[in-house]
Amino acid sequence: MQAPVKKYSPSTLISLALTVVIVIWGPSTPWINTIHWKIYDGLMKAKAGFTPPAAQINDILLVMIDNSTIQNMEHSWPYPRADFAQVIANLKKANPKIIAFDFAFYGASSEENDNRLAEEISAARIILPSTINEDGSLSSWAQRASSKNVPTGIVTKILDKDGITRRNLTYVVNESNRLQGFLSWEMQILRYVKSVDFSNFVSHPNLAEFKNSLGEKWSLSLDPDTNAFLINFRAHTQGFKRLSFYDVYRGNFEPRLVKGKIVLVGLFSSLLGDIHNTPIGWIPGSTLNANAFLTLYSHDFLRPVARFWEILAILAGVISSCFLINHFTGKWPCFFILFEILIFIFASYGLLRIGYFWDYFLFPLAVFAAPYFGKKIAEIFKLI
Repeated sequence: MQAPVKKYSPSTLISLALTVVIVIWGPSTPWINTIHWKIYDGLMKAKAGFTPPAAQINDILLVMIDNSTIQNMEHSWPYPRADFAQVIANLKKANPKIIAFDFAFYGASSEENDNRLAEEISAARIILPSTINEDGSLSSWAQRASSKNVPTGIVTKILDKDGITRRNLTYVVNESNRLQGFLSWEMQILRYVKSVDFSNFVSHPNLAEFKNSLGEKWSLSLDPDTNAFLINFRAHTQGFKRLSFYDVYRGNFEPRLVKGKIVLVGLFSSLLGDIHNTPIGWIPGSTLNANAFLTLYSHDFLRPVARFWEILAILAGVISSCFLINHFTGKWPCFFILFEILIFIFASYGLLRIGYFWDYFLFPLAVFAAPYFGKKIAEIFKLI
């Protein structure tokens, strides 16, 4: 390994110019964006595996329509609405903080069953789901029942272009009336369990802020196109407290497990097809919803690193790589640059653990490509 005395400032300047090109146009380049999200998924999966979830996870109870429920219930799915009414009645006896269903009450039913379910819903603190239809309208079972005043929230999830669910809606604006908005299912639950006052809701570009009556404040980084926030995935189904829907239906549970809990009732059996691809793998839709709510409930948000610091890190990496390539020969520059990228990955993981993320591919791309092509261009034009 030798260190020539000559400096190659022209190649360094060209490398920095290439870095500017990468920083400006890289994020909007599809293949660069794809690699960024794949690295993000890997880091998120590692974080979920090694980092314990927020303590607030203990306030949440999942009531699962699981394989045991499907095998033991008297009726086949979809169940009669009287069965859901019975589950609500049994849960109410244990005094939960709130009960939220994340699925519609499918299938045909009698007027008697509909009335019984509507009666149980109206007599409890219940959140029902609504979905966005293909024409952009919202639909909910509550609209067709006598429980029209029951709060509903949108459960429709946003898929990224690669088919992975990473974000969750906060609200949707009515295009025909811009002053009217509809909350997501998770936001609606938060509203009731935290007494959030949305009259002070403030929306900025890429940011939403609101607070409750006690002064507790939420500040969410949002995607400007969808008003969605990144879900901080903290647990698989096994990480939450759980009860089988069948056991609740039979009244075969300890009331202390339900008392004061935020009860989320959902589909967990893969036989029902509600499975989603996420950064931590394939999980039931209800586990996805629970992670999204936990992100809101525990203030466990993901925020982008300030662009200034991201660019500064990239420039520092490129300048270091230029020095290595211009002053050392053989394989040593490659080893040093790989070590530099390894430090970047560990730093990225550390930042993600404390709730910050940045572009995960611009740095590796810039520190490898910009110095290499900067030197080649300088050699072609005989600047060195």
